[in-house]
Amino acid sequence: MASKKLLIAIIIVLLPIVFALETSMTIKTLSNHRVSVIVREAGKLTTLESFHKDTAGGEVQILTNQDPTSLDLLVTLKKDTITILNKKFEAVKSGEKLVINFVPGDVSLKTQAEIDAEAAAQAAAETPEPKAPVEETASEETPVETEPAAETQTESVEELKNSKVSGLAIFSNKETTKKIYYGLGIIIALIVIVCIFFFVRKKIKSKDSMTDSFKVRKLSDIKGDHYIDRKLRDAEKRIEEAKREIEQIKNKDSRVRQLKEQYEHDKKELKRLGVNVQ
Repeated sequence: MASKKLLIAIIIVLLPIVFALETSMTIKTLSNHRVSVIVREAGKLTTLESFHKDTAGGEVQILTNQDPTSLDLLVTLKKDTITILNKKFEAVKSGEKLVINFVPGDVSLKTQAEIDAEAAAQAAAETPEPKAPVEETASEETPVETEPAAETQTESVEELKNSKVSGLAIFSNKETTKKIYYGLGIIIALIVIVCIFFFVRKKIKSKDSMTDSFKVRKLSDIKGDHYIDRKLRDAEKRIEEAKREIEQIKNKDSRVRQLKEQYEHDKKELKRLGVNVQ
């Protein structure tokens, strides 16, 4: 019963840790300043976690694991004790990789997936358009129509953008699913370990109880037993001697009383006979 309660307690303690969403923040800001980040559940005033770090070269990495799926982030930039910049980012989805630009005049928060999608779209837009082949004839020049090619290129760029964004979304979902499976795997492994521990301990106890009567005693234990037996015999002997001495003393006292009584009796008899006895 106690083992079941312990197992339940372990699972209750570990569940929030396993299923907490890991949110990473990269804050790009001014160098040689101090940045503070307060993490709250979206719409709540209770602080879940807070961070206070020096910006050093101008970039700070922060990692937090929280249960709520939506967070409020209070970011403050200070130089010594003077507040340079203060911003609250509301309803930020947890479990994402966040990039925060935190410079006066340039404050923004984006996920790494959004940044990657924008970069992919920009790279696709900057790809040079292929030139349409020009057919030359000896008699006349045929004008080359480039509009369909341009339309085709635009469509391919849009398709590339959509495929990049869809791919990033699928990748994000796969990462979340992987975390959930990883958490469940940890819980199952812990349950198995705890069960094995209690099973082995029970086996050891039953084995010890069966072999108690067959234990090999050490020579030192046997010598110790002989020493104790000898001490007990000596003590018993002294007790018997003391008893005999007490009996002897009692007998002496009894004999003295008898002699005294006999003396008093004889003295009375002599007085009755007229003999004066001192």
